[in-house]
Amino acid sequence: CERAFAIGTGAETRFAIGATLDPAGGRVTLDCAVVRLADHADPREREAVLRHRGLTIVVSARRRPYHMIADFRRLGLDLATIRILVVKSGYLSPELAPLARPALMALSDGVVNQDVAHLTRLRTHRPTFPFDTEFDWTPMPRGQAARRA
Repeated sequence: CERAFAIGTGAETRFAIGATLDPAGGRVTLDCAVVRLADHADPREREAVLRHRGLTIVVSARRRPYHMIADFRRLGLDLATIRILVVKSGYLSPELAPLARPALMALSDGVVNQDVAHLTRLRTHRPTFPFDTEFDWTPMPRGQAARRA
């Protein structure tokens, strides 16, 4: 985002996007044009709209969700005219859900990885489902369930 503000609207340059919080997801380097800048009193709130070939990309100075239609409208983006919308998020927000036809979730490495069975576990008692599946287990009812059994 800083780079977009440094070169200004209409300028083109190479951007390294992603992996600022967790390098596991990796960065992508793209040649982009700066389409729009959203300045704020606090530089940490800045946002930029970039264009790479047919893609419109929103980047922000700090990590933040884009869960509301207003988040996009504020940047001059009309979601009704966008054929495919990709949002990096751990869930499909209720406001964006009606726009999804169909809604798809891409399981990817990084800080919002939803593929919990494959996450690294350093302090987990073993075996633990769903991380481990090759073990015998019989549930032991407790409380009211045990009294009914």
